[in-house]
Amino acid sequence: MRTCLKRSCGSFLLLAALLTSAIFLSCNDKTPDHIAQYPTEEYEYTSLDTAKAKVHTTVYVPIYSHSYMVNGKRPTDFAATLSIRSTDFRDSIFVSNIDYYNSKGELIKKYINKVLLLKPMHSSEFIVEEADRAGGAGAYFIVNWSSKYGISEPLVQAIMLSTDGSLGFSFKTDGIKISPR
Repeated sequence: MRTCLKRSCGSFLLLAALLTSAIFLSCNDKTPDHIAQYPTEEYEYTSLDTAKAKVHTTVYVPIYSHSYMVNGKRPTDFAATLSIRSTDFRDSIFVSNIDYYNSKGELIKKYINKVLLLKPMHSSEFIVEEADRAGGAGAYFIVNWSSKYGISEPLVQAIMLSTDGSLGFSFKTDGIKISPR
């Protein structure tokens, strides 16, 4: 009986020590470099003068920061991810603006303030958090990109995600080319 009790106490003390270590280690604010950060990549910028580029395109991407259910009386908030994907195997694209607007056409946020370099077959994402309702049901991104040569156009899309109780919602929108400002 005494041996069994010693084993139980020893197991208990070992478990308590492991839990205490886990708690203290999880409180460390410094995240190791190998762990993905939010967003999941670091962006690469360039000092290229995009005015000299051969191709210039403006893309409109609809975003729903929230939408309505039950006869429009109950809004559901969505997290949105804007995805810009290079589809060319040889040449880079240069993104000069990623601007987020609300339903009234008012600028809410500029996501970049330098020219973003998107190398061949790379992609970048930009997040509108679920709690951010500033955009409204008619929010949108304006993305301006250019290239030195005629290339395969990038794929510009947004995905919206939300949960409500045990229900999950997800849908995507595609960017469309529009006339530049």
